Amino acid sequence: MKKSEKLILDSVAFISGFPIEGECFTINEVINELKNMYTRTRAEIALSQGKLRILEPSRKEIEKVKRIAAKTGDLLNLSKTDIKLIALAHELNGTLITDDYDIQNVATVMKIKYRGIYERGIKEVFEWKNICKGCGKIFPLNYKGKCDVCGSELKKIAKRSKK
Repeated sequence: MKKSEKLILDSVAFISGFPIEGECFTINEVINELKNMYTRTRAEIALSQGKLRILEPSRKEIEKVKRIAAKTGDLLNLSKTDIKLIALAHELNGTLITDDYDIQNVATVMKIKYRGIYERGIKEVFEWKNICKGCGKIFPLNYKGKCDVCGSELKKIAKRSKK
């Protein structure tokens, strides 16, 4: 870890025992996700020692993340916590510590650095869309139901691009 590097911690950082050193940040929602007594205590000790700070991203950054996640098709898979973590990392120009592929996908598009703990990280950026199995018509990801042209089921597919 670089001395001036700002790390934004997802719950996996606490669960894995990731060293909380340097400039570490998270959001309240991540702390609230920690149900195991050991991981919760670890986070609370880091907070009390000043090794970890809780910050909230700006509304502007949150909206930016939502817009980009909607374009990539990840918005429906991201929780409010995920969106806020990405927004905070972007706002602080920090590195996200997460194993969540949806977070990593949006982070890559937004040019946010990230590091996985148990997983290596994504190899490709995905853009998701719904396509009709019958006629191939493309629908928005939030569209529910069958194709309005041919009545066939829709399938979520990924359009790949290099990282």
